[in-house]
Amino acid sequence: RVFPGDPQGTVTERIAHFLGKRIIGDSDFLIDLHSSGSSTAIPPMIGYYSHDSDVGIASKAAAEIFGMPVLWGHPGISPGRTITEATYRGIPWLYTESLGGGSLHLEHARMYIRGVRNVMKHLGVLLGEIEVCETTHHLFGDGDLGKGARTDAGGYLLARVELLAKVKRGDVLGEVIGLGGELLDEIRAPKDGVVISMRSTPSVSAGDVVFSLTEEA
Repeated sequence: RVFPGDPQGTVTERIAHFLGKRIIGDSDFLIDLHSSGSSTAIPPMIGYYSHDSDVGIASKAAAEIFGMPVLWGHPGISPGRTITEATYRGIPWLYTESLGGGSLHLEHARMYIRGVRNVMKHLGVLLGEIEVCETTHHLFGDGDLGKGARTDAGGYLLARVELLAKVKRGDVLGEVIGLGGELLDEIRAPKDGVVISMRSTPSVSAGDVVFSLTEEA
């Protein structure tokens, strides 16, 4: 996460600077398509800027039209992201996440295709009817998964909750066990909330974020 980059910096910083100035900066709308990575699971979702500015209003409207099972509104954005750059430049944006895990989920890919087409129709780029998708969860939070619940031990993670489960502060989210089956750590919810991400691979190391929570909108 190096935006806005630096035209005189490292290769990565130069690429970020070019993308921010020449691609994002020349855009009317940004859609950044993600999956949640090889070791983390996130439910199929669309993230948007939850703010009363013109950028926020346009972002939320497009999120509803994109159509995903989960909408996640962010009142603020952590530094260095493409969407941070878009916000700075006054450009509405969306981003997606899905289960990831190093696999291609065709159903989720089809959701992305349908959603991008819906937004393009909404913006007048394409003609045609918008395809409606039911939203089952509307969530709210800063979107920083690095602030999630961590384990203090390395071992094998046994999750005791599922994605989008509602939990209370102190609820057991998972356990880390050793090779002999002994309990090494018990991960508890640091607050009330909804499970928005969790570790998808069972092998964990001390200090790893294994669960992240957010709030209902």
